[in-house]
This record gives sequence, C-alpha cells and structure tokens, in this order.
Amino acid sequence: MSLLNSDLSKTWFDKASGTTLYLVSCDEKTILPIYGNTRCRDDGYLEFLEDANQEFVLDLPSGKNRASYLYEGDADSFRLLVQDPASVAIEVSSKDPNVDGIYIAGGNINSILKEPKYMTFFEKLKPHYELAEELGVTMSIENHKNSMLSSPDSIRYFYELNPSKNVGIAFAPHHLYDAIGDIPALIKEGGNGQIPFIYFQEHHPSSKKKMSEQEQLKQLPGFGILDYVPILRALRDIKFSGLAEIFGHPVPRGIPMLGSAAEITKAINTSRAYLTECLKKS
Repeated sequence: MSLLNSDLSKTWFDKASGTTLYLVSCDEKTILPIYGNTRCRDDGYLEFLEDANQEFVLDLPSGKNRASYLYEGDADSFRLLVQDPASVAIEVSSKDPNVDGIYIAGGNINSILKEPKYMTFFEKLKPHYELAEELGVTMSIENHKNSMLSSPDSIRYFYELNPSKNVGIAFAPHHLYDAIGDIPALIKEGGNGQIPFIYFQEHHPSSKKKMSEQEQLKQLPGFGILDYVPILRALRDIKFSGLAEIFGHPVPRGIPMLGSAAEITKAINTSRAYLTECLKKS
C-alpha cells in the first residue's frame, strides 16, 4: 500500500488492533501523524516507534472507541486520548487474512470494523436470501480457509451483519484448525439460528495430498485427535436442531475414502459411536 506524498498528520495508526504497517510505503513528502507513534524508515516504509507497543484505546469524537470483540483485555488497556483525529487506520488483515491492507476512515470507528466486504456480500446475496425466505429454504455458507469466512473474527462479523434468518454458516471446525479453542465459543455466539449445518471433520494433511487410508480416516471423528466433547457441549447448549455430517475429503477428489461401501459404513458408524460417547460426556 502506498502512502507516498500523503498527509497523515491527523491519522491514528492503531497498533493495538494488530496493524503491522507491512510494506506500507512512505517518502520524504509523507506528512507523518502528529501523535508520534510512527516514522518513515530509510528504506521507504512506515513503521511503529518502539514506544508505540502498548495497548491503547482510541476515543473518537463520536464517543465510540475500538470494538472490544476484536481484542482481548481492552478493560485493562492504557488509555490514550487522541483529540479529534481526522481519520483512523486499522489493519483488519491481521485479524482476517482475506481482508487486505489498511483501512482509513474518518469519524465513526464502526465504518472500519464493519468492513465493506461483508456488507457488499450481503447486498449481492439479497435477491437470493429473499427468495430463500419466500420458499422456506435455508442457505448455509461454509467458513473456509482462503475465503471471506476464514477466521473467528470474520465469522463474528457474519453473525453481526447477517440480515436473514434463512442464511447461516455451514460450520466447519476443520477450517478453524488454528483456532480450535475458539470453536465452542463461536458455536454459542452464533446460536441455533446462525448455524443450520455443521461438518464433523478434523483438519488433516490427507485432505490435500494422497496418503494411506488409515491416515485419511483421521479426518473423521474418533479416528483423529480432535476432542469433540466441547463442540458437542456447545451444540447442546444452543439446542442445535440443524444437520450434521460426518465428513472427509479423499485425494484425489471423487474417489471413495475406502475400498467398499461396507468399509465406509463401518467407519462412519465408528464415528457415530464415538460422537454418542462424547454426547454422554457433554
């Protein structure tokens, strides 16, 4: 992102939100923020100063501050009063890898956090979810790596902005392998109304490359290492009434995971028995 020859004098770059300033260009004509927490390096890139690494809460003229659900520990944050900034810059990409760059907006911080990508998505989806509402059909959109719904925060954005009871998430724990601890909370936050479908699949390399049948089975509940008790407990807590699928991806796609229908049925029933035991423990 280039900020060459830009006037940033009244822009607050919010490091506490995860902003890295990675490859943000500047030059001698770039007017740096008056708040003294950034500098333009000799190699032409913007960076934070060493003393800018504290957790700050930015108070805006509107009375709003950074949305607390983006970060933990805001209640214990240091408070830095920035008087009437013309704009605020937050790098959403550090929280959602599918949102690129640094977003600069003036006034209300919500204009940054309720990122236009999500609003645009629902606007484009409107004729489809209106038809779904008319027909009594539910549309489920999978959270998937390298997509709009790829992180806990992006799923929370979806929950907050979702305008239709006939749209929900096809909840995929295997695409949250780097945030396993967040899975139960995300289920509870979404509730039964936002999660009409869930995959029972564990992340495993065998979904991407050819491996033995024994390794492929580790995608299924009870064969891998993922503990389903917290997941099923969360589903019980929200009184989940949707659909669940014991699921796995063979490689190459389109072939059976095992050699016969009988073997596949046996494996699925093994997973069902494991999930039943997990339900008892939940």
